[in-house]
Formats: sequence, structure tokens, C-alpha cells
Amino acid sequence: EEFATYTFPTTPDEVFGYAEGTLKLRAQSGAYGGQYVTDPAALPFPLSGVTYVELPDGDVWQAIEFGASSGVLVVHNNWGNARIKDLNGGSIKGLLIADDVEKIHCLIIGAVVAMAPTPVGNCIGNGTGDVLFSREAIEVASSISAGGDGGVTVVSWWE
Repeated sequence: EEFATYTFPTTPDEVFGYAEGTLKLRAQSGAYGGQYVTDPAALPFPLSGVTYVELPDGDVWQAIEFGASSGVLVVHNNWGNARIKDLNGGSIKGLLIADDVEKIHCLIIGAVVAMAPTPVGNCIGNGTGDVLFSREAIEVASSISAGGDGGVTVVSWWE
């Protein structure tokens, strides 16, 4: 019996199969409330559209209260070591893509893609958080990331 080999994505664009830089450009365009920042303290909440947080080498964005956020949240840098930690409250409906994720204490409806082959933190969650898979939330987030209005259908998803 043969099993398919799966290669983990190393960039957020690889998650969707986009050309490199597509998600960053979508966030910078501001479509559907999208935002691009290098300092997460500058983000107004709740998030929507494509939010792209590009952190410095080895930096951590932590102690986050999301409100009722939605869309695609990307936390990434060129070194592949941007970390989001202590997701303390609120909810995200859509897709969280980060180099590394540690300590989810909020509600995520959709999916989380952590790209680090060896996570830095000691756990993804250790308390009250929930990550609830939702095909519908992923479809809407996928459509928004492509510049659509919810009409994209996910044809496959690896778990």
C-alpha cells in the first residue's frame, strides 16, 4: 500500500497554491478590511479580509484579544520564525496561517496552519481554547484571499 507524501508549506502563499507575495498584496490592498502591518500594536480589531502581520526575525506577537474577527490571518516573516502566542480572547472565523502558534485560548472556527516543522513553544493550547474545523469558514476565507465574495469551493483539504 502506497501513501502520498505531503510536503508542509513554508510560506503562507503555498497554503493556497498562490504565487509568492499574493497574500501580502491582498492585505496591502485593504480589500474586505484587509490590513498589512509590521507592528501588530497598530492593528484595529476585529480583523477581516486578509490580515498580514510580518514580524522581525524571531519576534513574537502575544497577548491577543481578537473580538469577533474573520478572514485570513497570516503571521509570517522571511526567516519562517514569526510566532503568535497567547491568543487570549475573542474568536476568529476563517483561517490562521502562522510560522508557529503557541497557546490558543480563544475560539477559532475554520482551521489553523502552523508551518514550523519544529514548533518553539511547549504546546498549541493548554486551557480554554477551541479550534473547530469548518469547511464553510475555510471556503469563505479562501474566496476572500483570492479576491472573491465567497464563491470559491475547497476541493481538498489535508488533515
